[in-house]
Amino acid sequence: MKNLKKLEKKELKTINGGDIPEIPMGCDRWDFKARCCKEWDSEHSGNQTC
Repeated sequence: MKNLKKLEKKELKTINGGDIPEIPMGCDRWDFKARCCKEWDSEHSGNQTC
């Protein structure tokens, strides 16, 4: 048990798959794998989709 070390927060994020992206306002369907919005609400319908 001597080889255990306390992990820093940034190391934990790397192990768990990284930061959770902030979903933009107006996005109805967010694609976590591609990190982009698949569907926008009516106000933001002109925004780019993936």
